[in-house]
Amino acid sequence: MNRKGYAMLVVLGVSAMMALMLSMLWSSTNLETQIAGNKYRISQARLAAQSGISHFIALDIPPEEVFENIVIPETRLSQKTSYKVEAVQLDDDKILVISTGIYKKAGRDLFEYPMRAIFHPY
Repeated sequence: MNRKGYAMLVVLGVSAMMALMLSMLWSSTNLETQIAGNKYRISQARLAAQSGISHFIALDIPPEEVFENIVIPETRLSQKTSYKVEAVQLDDDKILVISTGIYKKAGRDLFEYPMRAIFHPY
């Protein structure tokens, strides 16, 4: 093989390495974008769950009135976020509240974030 042949092989090798590095960079960037999007959606679902707990607290339901499971039906906060709340009486006057924050996209539930709290109101 002559000098031109070696030069051509070197150019092809460098081009292949550059293409591989660009492909890896694009893949890494794409993955980071997906991770950041998931973290955002999870945080939105968590905030919705906290809103459900706050809604239950604002209702100020006495423990003796929690005979069966109390349910706050799915309540929308925005086009993509909502929450639903369930309360169950535990012991004498303790209430277990489970609030589930939901993040939706195109009508599908993408993320649900459950949050639990035990209330002893008195």
